[in-house]
Amino acid sequence: LKGLTSWVTGRPHADTTYEAEPDAQGRLAVLRQDDWQIEFGRYAAHGPAVLPGKLMARRGEDLEIRLVVDTWTLP
Repeated sequence: LKGLTSWVTGRPHADTTYEAEPDAQGRLAVLRQDDWQIEFGRYAAHGPAVLPGKLMARRGEDLEIRLVVDTWTLP
């Protein structure tokens, strides 16, 4: 999960290659990186940034992580 810090903000991390699929608005919808498939949803504007409010990461058939962000606090 070394990419989680980047993934939670709707970006791939810089250390490895990835495949990405955009949604209809051009935002990251699906990311495949480091043997994970991450799906993003519930994007909302937070100041100048547009960030996902929901992330579901799957690795194989046995591991799934769901993350929901209720409130973003940006520096």
